[in-house]
Amino acid sequence: MALTWKRLQGHGDDFTGDVTGSVNGTAASTVKAGAANGVTAKNAIDGNAAITVVGGSINIPDASDPQFSVDTDGDVTVKGTITVNKDSGSNAGLTLNSGTSGTMQLNMTGANPTVDVGGTGIKGTGVLKLRRETTSNGNAVQWYDGSSLKYSMGFSNEPNGSTTTPDMRTVWRMHPGNIYDADSGASLSKFVMSVGADSKIGFWDNERDFAGINIGSDGTNKGVKISDGGLVLAQKTLSNSATTAVDFATSTNFYIVLSTNTTLTASNLASQVGQSGVIVWKQDGTGGRSMTLASEMKTPRGDSISFETGANTTSILSYYIVSSAIVAVNYMGDFS
Repeated sequence: MALTWKRLQGHGDDFTGDVTGSVNGTAASTVKAGAANGVTAKNAIDGNAAITVVGGSINIPDASDPQFSVDTDGDVTVKGTITVNKDSGSNAGLTLNSGTSGTMQLNMTGANPTVDVGGTGIKGTGVLKLRRETTSNGNAVQWYDGSSLKYSMGFSNEPNGSTTTPDMRTVWRMHPGNIYDADSGASLSKFVMSVGADSKIGFWDNERDFAGINIGSDGTNKGVKISDGGLVLAQKTLSNSATTAVDFATSTNFYIVLSTNTTLTASNLASQVGQSGVIVWKQDGTGGRSMTLASEMKTPRGDSISFETGANTTSILSYYIVSSAIVAVNYMGDFS
């Protein structure tokens, strides 16, 4: 290696000359420039200036097992804990920006992933917010077994983006599976529980047992207590023909317009033991239609009943399901 100095440097003098020759095959001037750039980079870091890496990557402490690395695609890998401290302006956060379209995911993989909002040092109020742009969008929390969707709760603009009452876009729902099946009214059958914007709660096909439900009560009553308001049991209209089927599992109260002579049949008694209600029928404008009770319907002392048959008259048959074989009935009428 040959180094050529333009002038003799004294002890303590700064080097201001040019270097020629090579160092291990690298031009001495290149070595000098690299050293100068290294000082510039260090000063930039010490001075909180920006560092730009073009066409390369960053690996700290080394590429084989980095604690912190940024590859050429901009992907960042960190080994250890990331701590974001609030600055003096009370600002701190982690922002993921997916732009105006597409999706962005925050994934936790591996064993026992856990999200703890607040941690052991919680101060004040913890809030987890899940937003949607408008009621034309949805948002939901979903539970999976592996890759299989099991349960959802949240909002959806389905089915049909309906704005009629109830506005399905504003109904909070719980579902097995997806928050909706398809863009059709049939998906309503998937509701397990729903809460409307008017705070009304609805259930679908809920066959679970309850020890007791207390409404407007102090909790001492075992059963249902309505402190204010009324209890309304819907009246199901049955089609009338020579045989009129009464399925006691479908309703408590029934209504029939008699347009022909008919015989009642009773079904689903075993599952409805203890149920009581009424069967109401009205003669049409012609009248004279006869009503024959189902064989399971028993009258007091086995007496026969003479039903009112006048045109447009209304009669009521009260009932109580005693067993799978007996429906105790009593006749009231006419109401005209």
